[in-house]
Amino acid sequence: MVLGGILGGLISSTATTISYARRAAGAASAYNLAVAVILIASAVSYFRVIIEVSVIANSNIGTLLPPLIVALVWVSAIAAGAFLLFRCDHEEMPPPSNPAQLKSALIFGVIYALVTLAVAAAKQRFNSSALYGVAVISGLTDMDAITLSLSRIVQGHQLEPTYAWRLILTASLSNLLFKGIAATFLGGGRLGLRLAPFFAAAFLGGVALIGLWPNSWGLNSQPPVQ
Repeated sequence: MVLGGILGGLISSTATTISYARRAAGAASAYNLAVAVILIASAVSYFRVIIEVSVIANSNIGTLLPPLIVALVWVSAIAAGAFLLFRCDHEEMPPPSNPAQLKSALIFGVIYALVTLAVAAAKQRFNSSALYGVAVISGLTDMDAITLSLSRIVQGHQLEPTYAWRLILTASLSNLLFKGIAATFLGGGRLGLRLAPFFAAAFLGGVALIGLWPNSWGLNSQPPVQ
C-alpha cells in the first residue's frame, strides 16, 4: 500500500488516482486500498513539488518552502490516518505505469510550454489575479508544469515568492478536486464517499494556509517584485 502510493506520487498522483479508481470499480473490497494509495500518492506529490521548487528557485527557498512543507506535513498526516485505518486490508496492487515513456515526456513538454505561455500572457495582459485562473486550470491534471514555470519566474525576479507559493498551492487544490471527481466517476459513488472526508480535510487545510499564512513569515525576506 505504502510503496504503491509512493511510486504513484513520484510518477503522477493523478494517474495513480485514475488507475486505482478503475480497479476499485470492479472490486468493492479494494475501496479502502484505493483511498489509502491515492492519499499517499497525493502527499508524495507535495514532496515532488518541494524538490522542484528547491532546485529551480533555490535563492528564494526561505520564503517558498515553509508553507509548502506545512502543506506536505498536513496531507501526509491525513494519508497516515488513512493508512492506519486500512492497513489490515490485503489486496494486490496494480503496477505503476512507466514514467520514462517518450509519449508521456512529449505530452508533458507540450503542457509545460502552454502553461509557461499562459503565465507570461496573464502577467502581461491582465492583473495578477489572472494567474490564479492559470494555476487552477493547469493544476487540474498536472502540478509539475505550473510549479516549474512559476519557480523559473520567481528565480528571474519577475514574481514575488509569497505570491508564487500561493499559486502553487492553488494548483494543488485544483488537482485534489479533479482527482476527487475522477475517482468518483471512475470508481463509483462509494469510493467517492470514502475519499471525500480525507480530500475535504486536505482541501480546507490548503485554503486556510493560503489565507492565513502571513506574507512576512519566512526564513529570509525579500522585497516585493514588481
